[in-house]
Amino acid sequence: MANIMYPAKVNSPKTTLSSAITATATTIAVADVTKLPAAPNIFTILNGDGSETVSYAAVDGSNLTGCVRGLNGTAKAWTVGTEVSRTFTAYDHDAFISQITDLVSKTVAASINNSGIVQLSSALTSTDETKAATPKAVKTAKDAADAAKTAADNNKTYIDNNFVKNIGTQSIELGVSNPTTASPAYIDFHSGATYVDYDARIISIGGDGSSGHATLSIQSSDVELVTSSGAVYASRLTRLMVGSGQPEGVVNALVGTIYLNTAGGTSTSLYVKETGGGGNTGWKAK
Repeated sequence: MANIMYPAKVNSPKTTLSSAITATATTIAVADVTKLPAAPNIFTILNGDGSETVSYAAVDGSNLTGCVRGLNGTAKAWTVGTEVSRTFTAYDHDAFISQITDLVSKTVAASINNSGIVQLSSALTSTDETKAATPKAVKTAKDAADAAKTAADNNKTYIDNNFVKNIGTQSIELGVSNPTTASPAYIDFHSGATYVDYDARIISIGGDGSSGHATLSIQSSDVELVTSSGAVYASRLTRLMVGSGQPEGVVNALVGTIYLNTAGGTSTSLYVKETGGGGNTGWKAK
Protein backbone atom coordinates (compact mmCIF):
# COMPACT_ATOMS: atom_id res chain seq x y z
CA MET A 1 0.00 0.00 0.00
CA ALA A 2 1.27 3.49 -0.84
CA ASN A 3 2.31 5.87 1.94
CA ILE A 4 -0.27 8.52 2.85
CA MET A 5 0.42 11.99 1.42
CA TYR A 6 -0.39 14.69 3.98
CA PRO A 7 -1.19 18.36 3.20
CA ALA A 8 1.46 21.00 3.93
CA LYS A 9 1.12 24.23 5.94
CA VAL A 10 1.91 27.44 4.03
CA ASN A 11 5.27 28.94 5.11
CA SER A 12 5.73 26.21 7.77
CA PRO A 13 5.01 28.42 10.82
CA LYS A 14 6.58 27.36 14.13
CA THR A 15 5.18 26.61 17.56
CA THR A 16 6.72 24.89 20.59
CA LEU A 17 6.15 22.01 22.94
CA SER A 18 4.13 23.32 25.89
CA SER A 19 5.31 20.42 28.06
CA ALA A 20 8.15 17.93 28.01
CA ILE A 21 7.57 14.50 26.44
CA THR A 22 9.14 11.08 26.75
CA ALA A 23 10.36 8.94 23.83
CA THR A 24 7.16 6.89 24.01
CA ALA A 25 4.55 9.62 24.52
CA THR A 26 1.61 9.41 22.09
CA THR A 27 -0.13 12.61 23.22
CA ILE A 28 1.90 15.79 22.66
CA ALA A 29 0.88 19.27 23.83
CA VAL A 30 1.90 22.34 21.77
CA ALA A 31 1.67 26.07 22.49
CA ASP A 32 -0.33 27.00 19.35
CA VAL A 33 -2.07 24.15 17.55
CA THR A 34 -3.18 26.50 14.73
CA LYS A 35 0.40 26.57 13.46
CA LEU A 36 -0.04 22.94 12.34
CA PRO A 37 -2.32 21.46 9.65
CA ALA A 38 -5.63 19.80 10.51
CA ALA A 39 -5.37 16.16 11.58
CA PRO A 40 -4.35 13.68 10.43
CA ASN A 41 -0.93 14.97 9.45
CA ILE A 42 2.73 15.05 10.47
CA PHE A 43 5.10 17.52 12.17
CA THR A 44 8.77 17.79 12.98
CA ILE A 45 10.24 18.34 16.46
CA LEU A 46 13.31 20.53 16.14
CA ASN A 47 14.69 21.21 12.67
CA GLY A 48 17.95 19.88 11.28
CA ASP A 49 20.28 17.25 12.69
CA GLY A 50 18.68 15.08 15.35
CA SER A 51 15.09 16.11 14.54
CA GLU A 52 12.15 13.70 14.79
CA THR A 53 9.13 13.44 12.48
CA VAL A 54 5.89 12.43 14.18
CA SER A 55 2.40 11.71 12.83
CA TYR A 56 -0.81 12.57 14.71
CA ALA A 57 -4.31 11.18 14.21
CA ALA A 58 -6.40 13.89 15.89
CA VAL A 59 -6.34 17.19 17.78
CA ASP A 60 -7.90 17.60 21.25
CA GLY A 61 -7.62 21.20 22.38
CA SER A 62 -3.89 21.92 22.26
CA ASN A 63 -2.99 18.23 22.34
CA LEU A 64 -1.97 16.17 19.34
CA THR A 65 -3.26 12.64 19.94
CA GLY A 66 -2.69 9.21 18.40
CA CYS A 67 0.93 10.10 17.68
CA VAL A 68 3.29 7.67 15.94
CA ARG A 69 6.85 8.51 16.83
CA GLY A 70 10.03 8.41 14.75
CA LEU A 71 8.59 8.40 11.20
CA ASN A 72 11.92 10.04 10.35
CA GLY A 73 14.71 10.27 12.90
CA THR A 74 14.71 8.55 16.28
CA ALA A 75 11.95 8.84 18.91
CA LYS A 76 13.39 10.55 21.97
CA ALA A 77 12.50 12.69 24.98
CA TRP A 78 12.09 16.41 24.29
CA THR A 79 12.05 19.36 26.65
CA VAL A 80 9.38 22.04 26.95
CA GLY A 81 9.86 24.93 24.50
CA THR A 82 11.38 22.78 21.70
CA GLU A 83 10.34 24.09 18.24
CA VAL A 84 7.65 22.22 16.34
CA SER A 85 6.58 22.83 12.69
CA ARG A 86 5.15 21.20 9.55
CA THR A 87 8.12 21.14 7.20
CA PHE A 88 8.86 19.11 4.08
CA THR A 89 10.41 15.83 5.23
CA ALA A 90 11.95 12.66 3.91
CA TYR A 91 8.61 11.03 4.69
CA ASP A 92 6.88 13.41 2.21
CA HIS A 93 9.39 12.58 -0.51
CA ASP A 94 9.00 8.86 0.11
CA ALA A 95 5.19 9.24 0.00
CA PHE A 96 5.41 10.91 -3.44
CA ILE A 97 7.49 8.04 -4.78
CA SER A 98 5.23 5.45 -3.16
CA GLN A 99 2.05 7.00 -4.63
CA ILE A 100 3.54 7.24 -8.14
CA THR A 101 4.86 3.69 -8.02
CA ASP A 102 1.49 2.41 -6.84
CA LEU A 103 -0.31 4.30 -9.63
CA VAL A 104 2.02 2.92 -12.30
CA SER A 105 1.58 -0.64 -11.01
CA LYS A 106 -2.21 -0.30 -11.36
CA THR A 107 -2.11 1.23 -14.83
CA VAL A 108 -3.05 -1.09 -17.72
CA ALA A 109 -3.39 -0.64 -21.45
CA ALA A 110 -6.86 0.49 -22.48
CA SER A 111 -9.13 -1.80 -24.49
CA ILE A 112 -12.78 -1.89 -25.50
CA ASN A 113 -13.49 -3.59 -22.15
CA ASN A 114 -11.05 -1.81 -19.79
CA SER A 115 -10.08 1.77 -19.07
CA GLY A 116 -6.38 2.61 -19.02
CA ILE A 117 -3.58 4.23 -20.97
CA VAL A 118 -4.25 4.46 -24.69
CA GLN A 119 -1.89 5.25 -27.55
CA LEU A 120 -3.01 7.68 -30.25
CA SER A 121 -2.83 6.71 -33.90
CA SER A 122 -3.41 8.51 -37.21
CA ALA A 123 -3.76 5.24 -39.16
CA LEU A 124 -6.77 5.07 -41.50
CA THR A 125 -6.75 1.34 -42.30
CA SER A 126 -5.88 -0.21 -38.92
CA THR A 127 -8.24 -2.63 -37.14
CA ASP A 128 -6.42 -2.24 -33.80
CA GLU A 129 -8.90 -1.83 -30.93
CA THR A 130 -6.30 -0.70 -28.37
CA LYS A 131 -5.49 2.67 -29.97
CA ALA A 132 -7.47 5.90 -30.25
CA ALA A 133 -7.84 7.99 -33.39
CA THR A 134 -6.18 11.39 -33.51
CA PRO A 135 -8.07 14.49 -34.66
CA LYS A 136 -6.01 14.28 -37.86
CA ALA A 137 -7.31 10.76 -38.59
CA VAL A 138 -10.89 11.78 -37.83
CA LYS A 139 -10.60 14.81 -40.14
CA THR A 140 -9.07 12.72 -42.93
CA ALA A 141 -11.94 10.21 -42.70
CA LYS A 142 -14.53 13.01 -42.58
CA ASP A 143 -12.99 14.74 -45.61
CA ALA A 144 -13.14 11.47 -47.56
CA ALA A 145 -16.78 10.91 -46.55
CA ASP A 146 -17.70 14.50 -47.49
CA ALA A 147 -15.99 14.12 -50.87
CA ALA A 148 -17.84 10.84 -51.56
CA LYS A 149 -21.16 12.42 -50.60
CA THR A 150 -20.51 15.42 -52.84
CA ALA A 151 -19.64 13.14 -55.76
CA ALA A 152 -22.77 11.05 -55.20
CA ASP A 153 -24.96 14.13 -54.96
CA ASN A 154 -23.47 15.60 -58.14
CA ASN A 155 -23.86 12.36 -60.10
CA LYS A 156 -27.31 11.63 -58.66
CA THR A 157 -26.34 7.94 -58.37
CA TYR A 158 -27.95 6.00 -55.51
CA ILE A 159 -27.10 2.29 -55.30
CA ASP A 160 -28.64 -0.38 -53.05
CA ASN A 161 -27.26 -3.89 -52.38
CA ASN A 162 -25.32 -5.61 -55.22
CA PHE A 163 -27.54 -5.27 -58.28
CA VAL A 164 -25.00 -2.94 -59.93
CA LYS A 165 -21.87 -4.56 -61.32
CA ASN A 166 -20.05 -1.37 -62.23
CA ILE A 167 -20.79 2.25 -62.86
CA GLY A 168 -18.95 4.39 -65.37
CA THR A 169 -19.48 7.97 -66.35
CA GLN A 170 -21.46 6.85 -69.41
CA SER A 171 -23.06 3.52 -68.56
CA ILE A 172 -24.61 1.31 -65.91
CA GLU A 173 -24.41 -2.48 -66.10
CA LEU A 174 -26.88 -4.66 -64.19
CA GLY A 175 -26.49 -8.33 -63.43
CA VAL A 176 -23.57 -10.71 -62.91
CA SER A 177 -20.30 -10.44 -64.81
CA ASN A 178 -19.66 -14.22 -64.97
CA PRO A 179 -23.04 -15.97 -64.59
CA THR A 180 -23.48 -19.73 -64.38
CA THR A 181 -27.28 -19.62 -64.57
CA ALA A 182 -29.71 -17.26 -66.29
CA SER A 183 -31.05 -14.55 -64.02
CA PRO A 184 -33.26 -11.56 -64.88
CA ALA A 185 -31.84 -8.08 -64.42
CA TYR A 186 -34.30 -5.31 -63.72
CA ILE A 187 -34.89 -1.74 -62.61
CA ASP A 188 -37.87 -1.06 -60.34
CA PHE A 189 -39.58 2.32 -60.07
CA HIS A 190 -41.53 3.46 -57.01
CA SER A 191 -43.73 6.47 -57.68
CA GLY A 192 -47.05 5.70 -55.96
CA ALA A 193 -48.27 6.92 -52.60
CA THR A 194 -48.53 3.33 -51.31
CA TYR A 195 -45.47 1.09 -51.29
CA VAL A 196 -45.66 -2.05 -53.47
CA ASP A 197 -43.00 -4.29 -54.96
CA TYR A 198 -42.83 -1.93 -57.94
CA ASP A 199 -45.06 0.60 -59.70
CA ALA A 200 -43.25 0.04 -63.00
CA ARG A 201 -40.42 -2.28 -64.02
CA ILE A 202 -37.96 -2.61 -66.87
CA ILE A 203 -36.65 -6.15 -67.04
CA SER A 204 -34.19 -8.05 -69.23
CA ILE A 205 -34.93 -11.76 -69.66
CA GLY A 206 -32.94 -14.53 -71.35
CA GLY A 207 -30.05 -14.17 -73.77
CA ASP A 208 -27.98 -16.69 -75.75
CA GLY A 209 -24.43 -15.47 -75.15
CA SER A 210 -24.49 -12.88 -77.89
CA SER A 211 -24.86 -9.17 -77.26
CA GLY A 212 -28.36 -7.81 -77.72
CA HIS A 213 -30.20 -11.17 -77.79
CA ALA A 214 -32.26 -10.81 -74.59
CA THR A 215 -35.90 -9.76 -74.33
CA LEU A 216 -36.51 -6.33 -72.81
CA SER A 217 -39.89 -5.98 -71.13
CA ILE A 218 -41.61 -2.90 -69.69
CA GLN A 219 -44.15 -3.81 -67.04
CA SER A 220 -46.56 -0.93 -66.36
CA SER A 221 -50.19 0.08 -66.92
CA ASP A 222 -49.22 2.54 -69.65
CA VAL A 223 -46.21 3.74 -71.63
CA GLU A 224 -45.99 7.19 -73.17
CA LEU A 225 -43.43 8.74 -75.54
CA VAL A 226 -43.51 12.46 -74.78
CA THR A 227 -41.52 15.25 -76.45
CA SER A 228 -39.89 18.07 -74.50
CA SER A 229 -42.83 20.29 -75.48
CA GLY A 230 -45.25 17.81 -73.90
CA ALA A 231 -46.65 16.29 -77.08
CA VAL A 232 -47.59 12.62 -76.66
CA TYR A 233 -46.54 10.53 -79.66
CA ALA A 234 -47.51 7.20 -78.21
CA SER A 235 -49.71 6.23 -75.29
CA ARG A 236 -50.70 2.78 -74.14
CA LEU A 237 -48.27 0.94 -76.36
CA THR A 238 -50.13 -2.22 -75.39
CA ARG A 239 -52.64 -1.17 -78.09
CA LEU A 240 -50.17 -2.47 -80.62
CA MET A 241 -50.29 -6.24 -80.20
CA VAL A 242 -48.69 -9.14 -82.05
CA GLY A 243 -49.84 -12.74 -81.96
CA SER A 244 -50.43 -15.90 -83.97
CA GLY A 245 -54.05 -16.45 -84.99
CA GLN A 246 -57.07 -14.19 -85.36
CA PRO A 247 -57.97 -12.24 -82.15
CA GLU A 248 -61.80 -12.29 -82.28
CA GLY A 249 -63.15 -14.00 -79.17
CA VAL A 250 -59.59 -14.70 -77.97
CA VAL A 251 -57.62 -11.49 -77.26
CA ASN A 252 -58.81 -8.90 -74.73
CA ALA A 253 -57.98 -5.31 -75.63
CA LEU A 254 -59.27 -1.74 -75.50
CA VAL A 255 -61.04 -0.09 -78.41
CA GLY A 256 -58.48 1.35 -80.83
CA THR A 257 -55.97 -1.46 -80.34
CA ILE A 258 -54.15 -2.76 -83.44
CA TYR A 259 -53.42 -6.49 -83.65
CA LEU A 260 -50.91 -8.07 -86.07
CA ASN A 261 -51.53 -11.75 -86.88
CA THR A 262 -48.21 -13.39 -87.75
CA ALA A 263 -50.09 -16.45 -89.12
CA GLY A 264 -52.48 -14.40 -91.26
CA GLY A 265 -52.81 -13.88 -94.98
CA THR A 266 -54.73 -11.51 -97.23
CA SER A 267 -57.25 -9.55 -95.12
CA THR A 268 -56.39 -11.61 -92.01
CA SER A 269 -53.05 -10.08 -91.00
CA LEU A 270 -54.23 -6.74 -89.54
CA TYR A 271 -57.10 -6.24 -87.07
CA VAL A 272 -58.46 -3.16 -85.31
CA LYS A 273 -60.54 -3.29 -82.12
CA GLU A 274 -63.58 -1.15 -82.95
CA THR A 275 -66.16 -2.17 -80.34
CA GLY A 276 -66.57 -4.30 -77.25
CA GLY A 277 -64.87 -2.15 -74.62
CA GLY A 278 -62.02 -4.12 -73.04
CA GLY A 279 -63.33 -7.55 -73.99
CA ASN A 280 -62.25 -10.02 -76.68
CA THR A 281 -64.90 -9.19 -79.27
CA GLY A 282 -65.24 -6.31 -81.75
CA TRP A 283 -62.13 -7.07 -83.81
CA LYS A 284 -62.36 -6.11 -87.49
CA ALA A 285 -59.96 -7.39 -90.15
CA LYS A 286 -58.47 -4.77 -92.45
